[in-house]
Amino acid sequence: MSVPSKSNTSNYRPDLLELAAGYAQDSVVVTTAQLELPGPQFLYVNSAFTRMTGYSARELLGKTPRILQGEATCRETLARLRAELAAGRDFIARTTNYRRDGSPFEIEWIISHIRDERGRTTHYVAIQRDITGRQLAETELRARDQELRDTSVRLLQTLRELERAERQSVYRERLLALGEMAAGVAHDLNNALTPLVSVLDLLGRSELAPRESQWVESARAATEHAVEVVKNLQHFYRADDLPGTRQPIDMAELAQSVRELTRPKWSADRSAGSAIEFDVRAAAVPPVDGNLTELRQALVNLVFNAVDAMPSGGRLEINVSCRSGEVVVEVVDTGEGMADDVACRCFEPYFTTKSSGSGLGLSICHGVVKRHGGRIETRPNPDGGTVFRICLPPATRYSAAATATAAGGDTAKLRMLYIDDAEVSRDSMKALLCALGHEVDVADGGDSGLERWREREYDVLLTDLTMAPTTGVDVTRAVKSATPEMPVILLSGLPRDEVAAMFGGHMQPDAILEKPFSLDEIEALLEKLKHT
Repeated sequence: MSVPSKSNTSNYRPDLLELAAGYAQDSVVVTTAQLELPGPQFLYVNSAFTRMTGYSARELLGKTPRILQGEATCRETLARLRAELAAGRDFIARTTNYRRDGSPFEIEWIISHIRDERGRTTHYVAIQRDITGRQLAETELRARDQELRDTSVRLLQTLRELERAERQSVYRERLLALGEMAAGVAHDLNNALTPLVSVLDLLGRSELAPRESQWVESARAATEHAVEVVKNLQHFYRADDLPGTRQPIDMAELAQSVRELTRPKWSADRSAGSAIEFDVRAAAVPPVDGNLTELRQALVNLVFNAVDAMPSGGRLEINVSCRSGEVVVEVVDTGEGMADDVACRCFEPYFTTKSSGSGLGLSICHGVVKRHGGRIETRPNPDGGTVFRICLPPATRYSAAATATAAGGDTAKLRMLYIDDAEVSRDSMKALLCALGHEVDVADGGDSGLERWREREYDVLLTDLTMAPTTGVDVTRAVKSATPEMPVILLSGLPRDEVAAMFGGHMQPDAILEKPFSLDEIEALLEKLKHT
């Protein structure tokens, strides 16, 4: 323990050393009470203080605490220290000081007043403690705590991603199961509709009374609607290119036509308080190469959904624009909106929140957009309601629809063999082909058909696909293997690409005709084969 020099002991009292002795384990400092510059001077420091600072007592006595301050010393803390001491209050704080070798250390110190009998402050005594290790521990603890928080956030995100992936997996499995069911149903319905379409086509070419002709037309319209329903059902599991004719479509014009087409839905029987305002805002956009019927149906479905979501009226818009090289069509409503869980499942087949309806509208829209190489998404409308956004690639090339029908004249008479194990289909198909002027033989299965083919020469062979035990694939391969030049037409209720895949790239039929087909289709196909 160092003793202050006589020059600094004018007001020094020995009892201060006794006071300091009780704090020997901590750094103890006694200074003068001068707050004005040059400030309080060290009168006494214990050995703990010299160990903490690296200075000797001789180097410190007579100096001010400024000898320990540096760049990281908090100036606000020093200002507060002076204000508290000047007001006669004790002071407790933490700050950064510097050792003799220039290294920083963190201190926590308490400064108290020593007063004389009149209550005047004559000295300050400071108890100081090096808390660098504790500060480092606290810093490390905070860092570890933050690391744990970050890890927890990442874990939560991972769990959410896993849950989302699981939901998507379940969704895909559900769609796969629905697709398999749709494939079977569509195949059976196509087979059932084929003779009906054939008979109605024949009746349409017959001379009928006006009333009977009207009945036939009504039946044909209903049948055509049924055919479209089956095609939509096939869309759940088909991944092929667009069915039907592709053509350049102006989405701006289509949006305007959809507004007028759906007018009875959004404008009929509505009071002033529940009226719907419907606007189309369309910029100049490049055409889309696609199927007009399908795209029109998709927009109609979205408009119908929007109207149903606004029972109390509101605003409906179709916005057409071009963004990032895509043609964008938005159907925006100010209706009731959708909850997050509903939005996640809205494109799922048979999912609906309505008391009535099939739940197929949005799933059909999703299939249509996907087949056009685009995407459809939904998001909340900031003004309330929902926004459905369709993004489609612009057309890159146009292909004119080719027709193979001859210009005038009757089709040359052909000798045909038609093989089908379904009696109704055999009878209707024979009637259809005979009505076109051809000579037709029929066989009730693959084995009997091949036997008939070996007995007689034919110009064209037509065979159904799904027969047992000898299928249409077996018949086609047998005929093509023996006579490659023999035209073979394969009829099926399955999509064309699925049937073509059954042949593995060799011994393919000359044509695959999807059921149900019209009289014009079979007539054009036969004419095309004749000129091949």
